[in-house]
Amino acid sequence: PGGQQRMERLLTPAQNELAAHDVRTGERLWRVGGDESLNPSSPLAGYYFLGAPLPWEGVLYVLAEKGTRIYLLAIDPLDGTLAWELPLSNVDREISNSPLRRIVGLTPSASGGMLVCPTGHGTIAAVDPLSRSLIWGFAYDLENASRNVFGRRGQRFQVNPDPSGRWTDASLILGENCVIATPPDSPDLYCLDLISGRLRWTTSR
Repeated sequence: PGGQQRMERLLTPAQNELAAHDVRTGERLWRVGGDESLNPSSPLAGYYFLGAPLPWEGVLYVLAEKGTRIYLLAIDPLDGTLAWELPLSNVDREISNSPLRRIVGLTPSASGGMLVCPTGHGTIAAVDPLSRSLIWGFAYDLENASRNVFGRRGQRFQVNPDPSGRWTDASLILGENCVIATPPDSPDLYCLDLISGRLRWTTSR
């Protein structure tokens, strides 16, 4: 088993690419990411993009992972250059050893001038894109011990997800000043207050 795990890690890339195409012709306009060791000069090389970007207010917002940290990236849609980045969470294992985060597809959602981001690693974070700072953070675990764990100063925590019997859609639904979340690393459904991140209610699937 140990040898098999090491082989899987070697065969599983710890980075991928993000590309833009002309919707009329299909021509590729730009591409970022890829293997940092092969092309260290490539923009955003070494990042693993966790899902499709959210186009909002003239910027592409995408969740990405590098090393043992998850980031929110703000990318210029015209040329793929990085405008800014904000760390959201630390993880206890790299993406090459985390099959759940590789496949669920994580995309930010926007409402009320804020971005709400699932991390696929025990947390949901709200970000103010104007100040480029965290507004609130909410943590959950498999024992249903839900709690707020970080604000603008960003306390750290770790959660070990078990993908069996979990939700398969990590998309956040925003409306009526609520955030509805079905995290892939939890068996529960959560309703959070959009403004404060406070837990309103939760129920098992």
